[in-house]
Amino acid sequence: MGNRHAVEGHPAQGVHGAVVKSPSRPDEPAHRAAATQGADRPLTERGRLRVAVGSNNPVKVEAVRAVLARLGLSAQVVGVAVSSGVPEQPVGDDETRRGALNRARGALAAAGADLSVGIEAGVAFAAHGGAEAMGYCAAVSRWGRTSVVRMPALPLPPALAAALRQGAELGPLVDQLSGQVLSKQQGGLVGYLTRGAVHRQAVTELAVAYALVPFLHPELYPDEPAAPR
Repeated sequence: MGNRHAVEGHPAQGVHGAVVKSPSRPDEPAHRAAATQGADRPLTERGRLRVAVGSNNPVKVEAVRAVLARLGLSAQVVGVAVSSGVPEQPVGDDETRRGALNRARGALAAAGADLSVGIEAGVAFAAHGGAEAMGYCAAVSRWGRTSVVRMPALPLPPALAAALRQGAELGPLVDQLSGQVLSKQQGGLVGYLTRGAVHRQAVTELAVAYALVPFLHPELYPDEPAAPR
């Protein structure tokens, strides 16, 4: 397929942050000790957190910030440009899931974060010729927990499905269809097809919230195996 090459990010570049709450932060060693102590502690009992998002896409960064704010968590949220390790247009569940995990793991290391989130959009082809837009959201912590969820799938118009099978990338196709520039940083395909009833950020927020469930209720998810690399 055309343009099927890995996206190489630069972890040291393109970092920006958004603060959810701003209480006086304890000294760094004490903060790190509190954040990593006790892997079975809920996220809501860990004090102030540094949270990294494996992208500088404002929709992804703001989605994470919004979910953490609604949870009442004190967190500094930073977007970090890291490599997905998969083609620019991930195809299939395995490739898309791997991209989300790579982004989360890369952001965790690059930002020295307590918690990280990786979000990867992909395409899945059906045997009958159709296709759907889907994605994965991964959350990884410094204390060893990993959670991955599949995002809601959206059936694609036949013309888009055919173009994708020929090697096109979904982002430029959606820009052309919607008449927007960088639509993925705005309402996205879901915003266009639903005529604004659902925004891309809303879908992303749902995925982030789902991915954080094992971190909010570790007592309900004991001995959760680490996600494969």
